[in-house]
Amino acid sequence: MSPNAGSRTDTKESTLARLFGSGSAGIAELAVFHPVDTIAKRLMSNQSKVLQRIYKYGGQPFMRDYLTKNYGTGFEATFGKKTGKAMIASCAGSLIGIGEIILLPLDVLKIKRQTNPEAFRGRGVVRIVKDEGFGLYRGWQWTAARNAPGSFALFGGSAFTKGYVFGLSDYNKASWYQNFIASIAGASASLLVSAPLDVIKTRIQNRNFENPEAGFKI
Repeated sequence: MSPNAGSRTDTKESTLARLFGSGSAGIAELAVFHPVDTIAKRLMSNQSKVLQRIYKYGGQPFMRDYLTKNYGTGFEATFGKKTGKAMIASCAGSLIGIGEIILLPLDVLKIKRQTNPEAFRGRGVVRIVKDEGFGLYRGWQWTAARNAPGSFALFGGSAFTKGYVFGLSDYNKASWYQNFIASIAGASASLLVSAPLDVIKTRIQNRNFENPEAGFKI
């Protein structure tokens, strides 16, 4: 399908700007929230990592561009121009969120290091990767189940706020204040949707390597 007409007038970020921006956001988030994140993981657990942020926030615009180019007309015909654009952003976020499974071993190691350090028992990261192999992907189904709706709500909440609250047709022209408010809306929506599954996912990941437990039992 051809792209919808409205998308051609949008300002498009360069690849370098996308990667640099997402990396900077990840570093800033890590610096501010890492102490709180560690405490949260010892109580229940959550996640935050620069590489994940680069992947998610840097990858979503590329997926959004792909969907706009190939399916933009269909989204616009189904949902209307304004809602269709927001739905593209939401679906792009959801697909990127599912793909985040490839980074799951890094997340597992970080969570175990923060909440269950005895699981390492003197072993280094390389040795653990060699010993555990695909066991580091334990809980991937719950990660996908969490990330799909969570990332949909994250990017969708931001897009709907920019489109309907601030009346923007080009999201890239949002001011700092508008981006700030839209980000809060998206993060809040994502938290409401994904928090229960996030608890299950993290409790699976912070258990000892030799003591796995199914998510339904948790």
